[in-house]
Amino acid sequence: MTVADLYRVAHAGTKQTAEEVDATRARLGAAFADALLLDQVVSENVRSREVGWRPTRTSLQDELAAGYRSAGQPA
Repeated sequence: MTVADLYRVAHAGTKQTAEEVDATRARLGAAFADALLLDQVVSENVRSREVGWRPTRTSLQDELAAGYRSAGQPA
C-alpha cells in the first residue's frame, strides 16, 4: 500500500491531481516535499517477517476509512 492509497481511503470520492515536483517543493518546502515524494510503501510482509510485530487492532487503512471524516477532519 502506498501513501497515495492511504490518501484515497481517507478522502474517498475526491480527485487526486498530479503536481510538478518544483511546485510541490515550493508549496511545502524542499525537505518535507522530498520526503513525501519518496517511493514510500507500507508492507505487512516486512512488518511481520522482519520485525515480528503482529497488529492487535484494525489496520490504518480501515481506521482512515471508518473514522477520518467522523473525527471532523476536512475531506
